[in-house]
Amino acid sequence: MKRQMKKAEKLNLIPILDAVFIFIFFLLMSAQFVEIHEIRTDRPLVKDVSEKKDDKPPLNLTLKVTKNNIDVITGLDEKVVKTIKIAEDDKSLEELGQTLGKIKEKHPDEKTIIIKPAKTVKYAQIIKVVDHSKWIIAENGMAKELFENVIFESN
Repeated sequence: MKRQMKKAEKLNLIPILDAVFIFIFFLLMSAQFVEIHEIRTDRPLVKDVSEKKDDKPPLNLTLKVTKNNIDVITGLDEKVVKTIKIAEDDKSLEELGQTLGKIKEKHPDEKTIIIKPAKTVKYAQIIKVVDHSKWIIAENGMAKELFENVIFESN
């Protein structure tokens, strides 16, 4: 009796590799690429309480940012100085910069601004508000610093 040896068949990997490469292609094409923004902030400022009292009340400049409006608020009594309606173009942000520029002229020693964004505000919008509260383009075309210390406050 003769024994017949069967040859072991080699595994054909080409169809599997084709499927894997097509799968990788579809994964890459269906991926959503997210634009990432970064907000650089300083830690909250801490001061020693001194016995010297200021006769002037603190400015306590706060920007309350919602999906549709930016409220510019000053003072401890939270007086709304101006409400700016957010538009699709950057006209509203230019108006914000002009308003903050006028406040900075009245309070040149003030360096801190508090931003209170609502949870529904997009991150990119917050970045734009921070940029317009730190710098403004003056009439001579030069950048003028407004408020260098940005503090975020949650609602």
